[in-house]
Amino acid sequence: MLTNKQKKFIDEYLKDLNATQAAIRAGYSEKTAYSIGIENLRKPEIQEKIKQRQQELSEQAEVTQSLLIQELLKVVKFDIGEYVNYKTVKAIDGYDGDGQPIIGYQQVIDLKDSETVDTSLIQEVKSSRGTVSIKAYDKIKAIEMLGKHLGLFEGPEIQKLIDQLQKDMEELKQSIGDDKK
Repeated sequence: MLTNKQKKFIDEYLKDLNATQAAIRAGYSEKTAYSIGIENLRKPEIQEKIKQRQQELSEQAEVTQSLLIQELLKVVKFDIGEYVNYKTVKAIDGYDGDGQPIIGYQQVIDLKDSETVDTSLIQEVKSSRGTVSIKAYDKIKAIEMLGKHLGLFEGPEIQKLIDQLQKDMEELKQSIGDDKK
């Protein structure tokens, strides 16, 4: 049988999944909140009640594990090419002293109509002084979350892979920034 403080702890824990803060909000001493939080989370009857309440909340929100995985997969599979067409075209930059055209190259970027793409994958779109910036949700984070959820990230080689992907993404961002100069 759960005490009133334990019931309050469960309610508070489900707000932010922070055991220490939940213990404080439930009325436990701040000095012992950390250890009480851990202790409470180890108790089978509290674990069971938390699982039960999470299941209830999931059903109320109509959110399933499968739905969350599908949403993560959408982020993982995000391809900017589905939102933007870009190409390099020859253009006349001017004329030389003999009247001959000076041929240069221009970058042409066309955004696809928002009604034809899945905008739920776009976190932010900015437009300023003729420059458009599109920010998608963090693909690396989605890969990590999905991999952990599915139990795919076990062993030391996985962390090396994640570190390399993050390094590659930073280098790509840097090279894109250098191209704009």
